[in-house]
Amino acid sequence: MIEKVKAVFEEINWTKILHYLLLFTLFFYLNFSLLNFYFLKGQGDNLSDQFLILKTFCITAYVLSVLGIAVYLSSYFKRKFFIEIASGYVIYLFISYFLVVTRNLNNGDFKWWNLIKNDFLQFSFLPTIIFILLLSATIFYLSSKFQVRELLDSFLDEFDSYRLVTIGLIASLALNGSLFTDMMVEKVTKYIDKGNYSGYLSSVTWSVMITLVLISLLIYFVLNSFSAIKENVPSYSLVVVLSFLLAIVFNYLFQYGIKSEGEILDRFIFPSATLFQIVVIALFNLLLYMIVNRILRTTTFIVILGIIITVANSIKFSMRNEPLLFSDLSWVKEIRLVISYIDITLVLYSLVALSVTVIFFYLFRNQLLRGKITKNWKARLATGVAIISIFSYIFVVFLQQENGDIAENIPVLSRLNNFENIEWMGQGIVARERSLTFVWLKQMTSKKMEKPEEYSKEKIEKIVKKYTHKAQDINASRKNNISDQTVIYVLSESFSDPNRISNVNLTTDPIPVIHSIKESTTSGLMKSDGYGGGTANMEFETLTGLPMYNLSSSVSTLYTDVVPQMTYFPSISDSYSSKDKYAIHLGDAATYSRKEVYRKLGFDTFIAESNGTERAKHLEHYGVYPSDASTYQTVLDNIDESKNQFFSVITYQNHTPWNLDEDSEVGGSGEGFSPGENYYMNNYAKLLYQTDQATQEWLQKLSQINQKITVVFYGDHLPGFYPQESFIDNPAGQYQTDYFIWSNYSTDILSYPLVNSSDFPAELLAVTNSKVSPYYALLTEVLENASVDKEKLTTEQEKIANDLKLVEYDMVSGKGYLKSYKSFFKVTN
Repeated sequence: MIEKVKAVFEEINWTKILHYLLLFTLFFYLNFSLLNFYFLKGQGDNLSDQFLILKTFCITAYVLSVLGIAVYLSSYFKRKFFIEIASGYVIYLFISYFLVVTRNLNNGDFKWWNLIKNDFLQFSFLPTIIFILLLSATIFYLSSKFQVRELLDSFLDEFDSYRLVTIGLIASLALNGSLFTDMMVEKVTKYIDKGNYSGYLSSVTWSVMITLVLISLLIYFVLNSFSAIKENVPSYSLVVVLSFLLAIVFNYLFQYGIKSEGEILDRFIFPSATLFQIVVIALFNLLLYMIVNRILRTTTFIVILGIIITVANSIKFSMRNEPLLFSDLSWVKEIRLVISYIDITLVLYSLVALSVTVIFFYLFRNQLLRGKITKNWKARLATGVAIISIFSYIFVVFLQQENGDIAENIPVLSRLNNFENIEWMGQGIVARERSLTFVWLKQMTSKKMEKPEEYSKEKIEKIVKKYTHKAQDINASRKNNISDQTVIYVLSESFSDPNRISNVNLTTDPIPVIHSIKESTTSGLMKSDGYGGGTANMEFETLTGLPMYNLSSSVSTLYTDVVPQMTYFPSISDSYSSKDKYAIHLGDAATYSRKEVYRKLGFDTFIAESNGTERAKHLEHYGVYPSDASTYQTVLDNIDESKNQFFSVITYQNHTPWNLDEDSEVGGSGEGFSPGENYYMNNYAKLLYQTDQATQEWLQKLSQINQKITVVFYGDHLPGFYPQESFIDNPAGQYQTDYFIWSNYSTDILSYPLVNSSDFPAELLAVTNSKVSPYYALLTEVLENASVDKEKLTTEQEKIANDLKLVEYDMVSGKGYLKSYKSFFKVTN
């Protein structure tokens, strides 16, 4: 055994390895010195002695590094070198500039054609390259003239990997380019400002060393891939290069679909976001190449998948101001319905792009890069295991996050995740600033709700007791039970008064009846958690009283992301028997898993166009979808005067797209709107007018029924066609819809001008003077003291808000202690 080990060591060319190490050391100190010059310039007398000594050291290190590299290059002064270095420089310029353009997608002042202003040519390292070339030529000339060439040749006798010099120079070009220096400046400035020399030195040293190795490796693959392309044969190097090139392209396309002009915290994109997304996509691509082991087949699949994600992401963001999420995969089974919402032109363009990709593969599958990428299964296995290990490590890091933050000092990840908290701004902003793949990662690893500090069995028990007493106090002045009447929740799709949008001009008021109703009932504005979408989330909140603002920002659709894991699922409908509970939606009952959700809530009847327990009889369309009049008639058909019933009604008429071929005096347009936006605005006004008239007729019919009936009417969100400029004067208006609570009998008019969608159960009970359970006593306290209408909460109000957070956590992500307190959800007379 010892002899075998000895033989292996004897076969190693130690001289060549020493050359490799020496050359790497020279390039390391070359870049280390140049970057220190860049970071420390202009600091003047503010630097400590340690930093000044470092600057002096770097001058010496720079000179020696240049001299050493020039010596190596003097024996490789050939045409091939100049072709490689020139090609590498040009390729780097275009790729780096493309990344600069990508990072400025949200910068409205950035003009990609201003090449000089945007530092397209990357001059920073050129003087050093020229210096090295001139010095190398001088060494070559002098060594030949003074007959020391043989001495140099003997020194370099065992070194034959001159391409490493090319790789080192191109890598140095990247390290001294604006992408890397801009990223590093922010990282090291904090150390310089604090005089933290050790922290600065450690940060620069490790960053230069690791980046130099990784970029050199990538350049090595790039140079090797040229021969594979020339010979038209697959190679490992070629698929590594393709993986990164496709990643760079799709990084741009993914972010382009969610771009919006303007800065967030003085940034157009957060640090490390671009690098993170490119690496994640590239590793995923490489994993696919290793699994399939065919270049053209895998590339075709990656391109098709990338096109689908790009288009879907762009469509969703344009409609809802929210990126494509993993939970949206549930819509795949409803692809026909999804396509019906989309502009047919975009569908056709997408189909053309996909068709071209497939046709290209079919035509060239036997001509281009045929055969296996590698016949070495060990290389494939090692690559696959390495990639899966990296992904697993990232997952583990994010699974261990606390309050949204991960451990510090993890390259790329810590800086990307822990840099400022913007999760409260919504998924659209997070995806824009931290990247789309980051949002996917957070959604897969984040808890549905962060654990409140005080959460415990004892604390839940105290809350139960506290609000049991509060319920008794409230019920002392209330005489009714909500179950003694019929309640109808009407979620009016995309209903919101366009009169509140400052740059909208209407020919006439499209909702005069509803304005009149609001004046004579408890009414106001409802804060929506979505723009252009989020219907199911508003539906969940209005039924359960559980607000979305307490949940993690990674939660997208409550019905699919939260409900399946809930330990208890409360609803205002719980006071009614299953046979008296009706869900009505004249679309597909399967969307958002509605059918399953209402089954869990004990609704025996779900009337829908498809997949319900009963098929709707009234499906007359107004515009693209069944009219509100049809929905209202379905309710009337199922009201039984001899019973107390609960209806959860979701209208469909005003859903996107707002296509309507009808002449009418009612219409509207917007200042600064595109032709398409004005087309939608004009039709939307007409659709609202139809809702207004149908609602008037419906309420008149309800008034004639000999049964106490209360209607909670609300818009779920604004339509998604308004440009962002419409909300400059009133940003909150983007998330405010209209509501009213109407009864066919006399009730007090209460003042709740602004409520959250989760406030409706408590507000309904207050308006109808109905008794509350301890749970609804808590929601009543939130409505009165800790809802969205309060700009700043007092200490007591904070306690109420925290009590709700603890209760919500127990049901959503906690131990389910409340299941032991059945009385918490029951009204006791």
